[in-house]
Amino acid sequence: IALSYDEEVGCLGAPLMVAEMVKTVPTPAAIIVGEPTRMQVVTGHKGSLSFRTEVTGHTVHSSRIDQGVSAVMVAARLITWLADTMAE
Repeated sequence: IALSYDEEVGCLGAPLMVAEMVKTVPTPAAIIVGEPTRMQVVTGHKGSLSFRTEVTGHTVHSSRIDQGVSAVMVAARLITWLADTMAE
């Protein structure tokens, strides 16, 4: 059994562990990675995605929203879309 540490923040544990295992342990035929995979077979990394979005509106008083574009309201719709997409 090999245990690593600090994988969520800096991925510091596994490289050190692997380097030591290469020197001292025979090559394993298989591994089981016990993390938040619910012990299901994982054939690839979950990956990540990041992006920056800038929303620009047109100044308007909140009582006259029909005469402008509220950047906050547009941004709220984008956030809701992202939350819905992630839920799917």
